[in-house]
Amino acid sequence: METFRIQSSRDCFSFGVFLITLLLPVSPSAAAAALKPHAVDAFFIEPERPTVLELEADSGELPERIQYRVFDYTDVQVAAGKAIAVPGKIVQVALKLPQGYYDLEFPATEQRFGLFVSPAWQGKPDPFFGIDRQRSAADPGCRGRARNSSLGSRS
Repeated sequence: METFRIQSSRDCFSFGVFLITLLLPVSPSAAAAALKPHAVDAFFIEPERPTVLELEADSGELPERIQYRVFDYTDVQVAAGKAIAVPGKIVQVALKLPQGYYDLEFPATEQRFGLFVSPAWQGKPDPFFGIDRQRSAADPGCRGRARNSSLGSRS
């Protein structure tokens, strides 16, 4: 087993810089806002229909226009543009995509969000997938789960 020995004050300084660099989290600029979906169900989109997605900025500075990119499931860029920041720390992204699975990326915040672009299911629902919905409806503390389980009716 090798031991790292500090031989001089210069080595000590270099090692300290190395440790600080190693321990600092990799993150967007301190002023960049972190984004989160305003409504999760809005990220389930009808194909070829113009849609405006809204994301909330939970902290940080929000520029007037924010660059975004859209990637397909093979990580090929299929769209790009500038999202618009509106009052109330909301970012709006206008999209029109064909059916498929996509990632919406904001390079400034180093965040990606999944997009499911598919028509809603029109047939008879499978009763098995209603189990969670029934449990959620019986428990008033599970409103978020009930909304999320209702998304199952889209597929």
